[in-house]
Amino acid sequence: LFVQRRKGDKNKIVCDGDLIMPIKKKLSRSEVIYDSINIKSHSVIHNDSIKNNIKWNSDAAIQNNGNLDFNIGIGKGSNDNIEFSVHLLPGIITNDGEMWAISESNIYSNIGKFHIKNLAIHNNDKRLSVNGTIGDQENDSLKVNLSHIDIGKLMGIANFRPVALDGIATGDVNVSRILKTPKLNTHLLVDRFKFENGYMGDMIFDGRWDEE
Repeated sequence: LFVQRRKGDKNKIVCDGDLIMPIKKKLSRSEVIYDSINIKSHSVIHNDSIKNNIKWNSDAAIQNNGNLDFNIGIGKGSNDNIEFSVHLLPGIITNDGEMWAISESNIYSNIGKFHIKNLAIHNNDKRLSVNGTIGDQENDSLKVNLSHIDIGKLMGIANFRPVALDGIATGDVNVSRILKTPKLNTHLLVDRFKFENGYMGDMIFDGRWDEE
């Protein structure tokens, strides 16, 4: 990490960083590959804002890289609470050789709640988007929309494979009261669904979970 204060402006600080991060990626419960990701960051801190750029690439034979720009704002809200905002600019990431576009979006806090607007990635007809509010009230709801998303790859990216699931998912997942007693509603159509590598056909999942 390299930190530099710009001449002529005592309130501006520039930070540059380089990191090589080893990772272990689960392809299945029994198949694991090892890789490393090279990450470069550039940040400019000025008054109550931070402008950031992050680039990364993988040493794997299959291309994994990205380039993201985002701005962070920090200030005081009502009752002198510290509030923040993140403005994510359009960008491109590549995962397992597939190029995904990231839409411009905003994430911000307000009186103990967190709001997400237009957070989305897409690749042709494949799209994953998140909108809504994380809070403790019934009307604080977060909606995740999936269109032609490979759930096997999604679980691989999350490094979460307690069971082997595969298929192409389209539909919605809604979660409310996340910071209190979460309530979950789902409606998903999964084409070519596989469970533990066994082909199950096309499936419709309608679910509801409420701790109360």
